[in-house]
Amino acid sequence: MADPLVAPFFRHYTPQQLRPKLVSFLAFTLGSNPRTIESLQAVHAPLVSRGLTMRHYDAVVEHFVSTVTHLRVEQVCVGVVGCGCVKRGRGRGV
Repeated sequence: MADPLVAPFFRHYTPQQLRPKLVSFLAFTLGSNPRTIESLQAVHAPLVSRGLTMRHYDAVVEHFVSTVTHLRVEQVCVGVVGCGCVKRGRGRGV
């Protein structure tokens, strides 16, 4: 990712390595991924210790929504994804 805010957390990943993570992220936001907030917090704990915050999560969500909009995904779907990201990711912390 080119965004200097989140780039440090992604610099060791290739696009091919990120693809399944983004698919999992989308499935989680739509409620079809069996992971829990607690399991995601555990997986991301090393990143939190390096400074990952909800500000970074919000930036990733903005980029994700921007990308699906750019890909001409129907606006109703973009809204569902955006709302799912906010609902499932916010309130409990990373």
